Amino acid sequence: MGWRFRKSINLGGGFRVNISRSGVGYSWGVPGYRVTKKAGGGVRQTTSIPGTGISHVTESNRSRRSNPQSSRSNPLEINMQAIENADVSQIADASFSAISDAVSKCLSFNCAGNWMIILGLWGIILHPLLVCWVPAIIFKILSRKKAVQLEYSFDDGLEALYQRRLQSWQELFASEKVWQITARGSTNNTRRNAGASGVVHRNLLSKPKSEAFWLKSNISPMIIRLQKESMVLLPDKVLLISGIKVGSVSFEDIQIQVREQTFIEDQAVPHDTKIIGKTWKYVNRNGTPDKRFKNNKQLPKCLYGQVTMQTPSGLNIQLQCSNPEKIAYFQQSIR
Repeated sequence: MGWRFRKSINLGGGFRVNISRSGVGYSWGVPGYRVTKKAGGGVRQTTSIPGTGISHVTESNRSRRSNPQSSRSNPLEINMQAIENADVSQIADASFSAISDAVSKCLSFNCAGNWMIILGLWGIILHPLLVCWVPAIIFKILSRKKAVQLEYSFDDGLEALYQRRLQSWQELFASEKVWQITARGSTNNTRRNAGASGVVHRNLLSKPKSEAFWLKSNISPMIIRLQKESMVLLPDKVLLISGIKVGSVSFEDIQIQVREQTFIEDQAVPHDTKIIGKTWKYVNRNGTPDKRFKNNKQLPKCLYGQVTMQTPSGLNIQLQCSNPEKIAYFQQSIR
């Protein structure tokens, strides 16, 4: 039998502090009734008839049964790593610096015009005079006049090569959905992540366009709007535009990797994808649903495609395509 330690301090008025090895507890009562808050967290109520030795004790323990979703399984820990480009000013091709600077200057005038328009709108609210509209119009006109003029002269076969390159990208974006993967992570609990050990954050992209106010050329480039930048596909270069910053990289310096991947889709499934299996949001190791979780829905395994573009200078773009047939065509065209 081990040593025990207990000390009681009477504070008067029916209050008492009980100190033991388990901690500090409190009690209050009058003759015939006492409530004790135990050091372990429980509550004891004692009702008695003074002088008879007859009493009744009820105890309640606040440590309720643990939630199976939190204690019976490890918490879902995800370590995410951002997938993003380096600063646009660092992605610079020296042979294209003059054109990049000219594009940046044109964008600066356009940005100044946009700010003037905002000031003009506030001027309408605060004062009826429209003096702010005059410089706004001037800056907008200057931005159009300072548009960069690029005239391409193609040797035999090079124009057809550029058109095939554009067509491959157009086919890729003909998929119902194309996302940009902005972060990747791993999880230590696949049972709570539909059996997948990897997690991604992605941004749905809009369809590319081919016109820009800052460019006048005999070719129609493809402009892909990413989450933070715009990627412009020219015959010889790729421009990366962020605000008024412009970077450039040669196509020959870009490493492009294309592959198919299995993706567990928890959002609306695109109509042009291929479903190759199903799983559960909370799944056991043998593939059966984890019955400890309510509303455990079934999720499809989709066959998607992934395109990765990287350069030593800091270009780092990952795209996800919903149509596996489009990704196969893109892979063949790039090769």
